[in-house]
Amino acid sequence: MKTNHVGSLSVFLILALICVFLSCSNDDDGSPTTPNNGTIDSTGGTTLWIDTIQALSGSQVKVDVNVVTGFAMRGMTLPLSFSGISFYIDSVSFVGTIFDGDPLVDTIRIDSTAKTVDILKAYSTDHFIEPDSGVLASIYVTLFDLAPPQTIEIDTITIEAENGSISRMLFTDTTSVPYPRTIIPVFRPGVIEVSI
Repeated sequence: MKTNHVGSLSVFLILALICVFLSCSNDDDGSPTTPNNGTIDSTGGTTLWIDTIQALSGSQVKVDVNVVTGFAMRGMTLPLSFSGISFYIDSVSFVGTIFDGDPLVDTIRIDSTAKTVDILKAYSTDHFIEPDSGVLASIYVTLFDLAPPQTIEIDTITIEAENGSISRMLFTDTTSVPYPRTIIPVFRPGVIEVSI
């Protein structure tokens, strides 16, 4: 895991505020619900992994971020870093993913210079993400025509802002007791193998 200093306010602070706000919400009977299976391990039964793909110089590639969640998710922060040279990060899409919906907060920051992506999603009490598995997001990357053969590693990152706030990978579950609970999923980095 790498650390990157950023001059802007961290999305972690925003997610923390949203978690506090959502924790004040409750169900019709005044108490949060318990997950169907009644137990959740320390990772929330959650694994997050990024695809490993092959690509040619001069092409655009789609890299999927995949997830298996064991709890109802109300929010997440997912900062990622890309190693390597001669490429840029085009966009992040949630179309057709398990996160394709109408979040309360939806922030995506792409820093082409630092080669980072910082994703923040938060859902209201009525529109949380049920336990599920599938593609969480698709990241589009364009490789320059002269991109050399290389291995571009995609890993999670901790982004520390100048004001001391931190953005790191975490998911939030506000349907369990006690709540809210932050969960750091098992993470497996991904790779773009570039050839000419």
